[in-house]
Amino acid sequence: MNTVDGKPLTKPWMIGVAFLVAGLTLGAIFGTLTNTRNLANTAASTSDTLAAKVRALEETVNDLRAAQERGRQRIKLDVASKSYQPVDTDVGTVIVTVEGVEPEDNGQRITLAIGNPLNADFVGFAMHFAFADGQHKDETSAIRLTRGAWTTVPVVLAPLAVEQLGSIYMSLSVDNVGLLRSK
Repeated sequence: MNTVDGKPLTKPWMIGVAFLVAGLTLGAIFGTLTNTRNLANTAASTSDTLAAKVRALEETVNDLRAAQERGRQRIKLDVASKSYQPVDTDVGTVIVTVEGVEPEDNGQRITLAIGNPLNADFVGFAMHFAFADGQHKDETSAIRLTRGAWTTVPVVLAPLAVEQLGSIYMSLSVDNVGLLRSK
């Protein structure tokens, strides 16, 4: 121990205060490190959650864009009232109505009338159906949708019970457009 004239330079209580100050300082440092670690973990977790939400939104937007590019505006087919419903495609709007429904095997034969009010023929098209608890069917047709005319188009959806006729959704996309050449 250091002494001056035989007396100690530090008193025992000073050593106690020094240890107390050192302990408080170390506690504050380690507490700050723990809080920093917790904040970093929380930020990483929040960042992961936000990244997942952004990915989900991007997928939704991409799906909507793809559907729009394919002209897939879905309508709910009304088999009871036979009302006319417009369906937007990538080249214009057509009109769809249900002319009739008949049972076939374990499904239903639905006879559609597709009206083309435009001044262009549609040569080949695809119909996309969603029905009966998540089932899907894509039906392509080489039938010409003649300008200014109704075209009868049958389609069989199976399995589809009569009770499920109220839950049929449809969209339509066009393959080719036929126009007259001017002379």
